[in-house]
Parts: sequence; structure tokens; C-alpha cells
Amino acid sequence: MSRECTRFRSLIEEQRDRSLFFGEIGFLESHRIKCSNCAHLEQAGAMALDMLSAYRLEDIQSATHERRILRKARSQYVRSGLKFWSPAMAGMALGVLVMAAAIQLAGRPNPLQRSQHRGTDAKRLVPAERSFPDLNSINLN
Repeated sequence: MSRECTRFRSLIEEQRDRSLFFGEIGFLESHRIKCSNCAHLEQAGAMALDMLSAYRLEDIQSATHERRILRKARSQYVRSGLKFWSPAMAGMALGVLVMAAAIQLAGRPNPLQRSQHRGTDAKRLVPAERSFPDLNSINLN
């Protein structure tokens, strides 16, 4: 395939997208006369495009279009129902409860008070409560 044939084929493709200049049109006409292969290729491409444009896609598209519309209507109906939104609502309620619990815990003062004794290894966090009575305070008489 020569450089002229390559240029001819690219101009044929561009001809569908834009209007060609006079020099380009003249080149196409002169190359058609010189090269029968390129002229035949152009003719075959034009016939293929004519067949595609003549083929009616409307019948096929209408059936699929109707199915898509019905499917979309059904999905919108389901989405609008409680069944679709219930997991999201349950998750949101759980999140609200967790946040409320975190706020309550963060807002409380620390119930364990630190001992003020310094220099000891073991520190008591809360004062000890007696589990038996003091023997000195019992009156045996």
C-alpha cells in the first residue's frame, strides 16, 4: 500500500466527519482514477454505511427501552419501601446509641480518686473501708 493510498483512506474517513478542502477533493478524484483498489474500497465502505443506516434499530431499541423503564420503576418502588431503608435506619439508631453512651462516659468524673501519699510503691486508689468493727471502740463491760 503506497503513501497515496494511505492518504486516500484517511481522507475518506475524514470526509464523514468534516467537509474537505478543494485540494483534498481533487486528490480523491485523481486517486480514484489511478487506483482501482482504493475506489473499490471506498465503494464497499459506502455500501456498508448505507446498509447500516437503512437497518431499523427502532424495533429492537423500543423493546429493551420498555424493559429498562419497567425495571427502573420496580426498583424505585422497592427502594421507597421500608424494606430497603430498614438496615440503614437500624445502623443509624445503633450509631446514635453508641454516640450517646460515649458522651455519657466522657462527661462523668473519674470515680477512682488517687491517693495523696507520695513515695510509696503501692498506692490506694480509694480509701479502704473496714469490713469488721474496731476492737478498741467496743465496750466489753
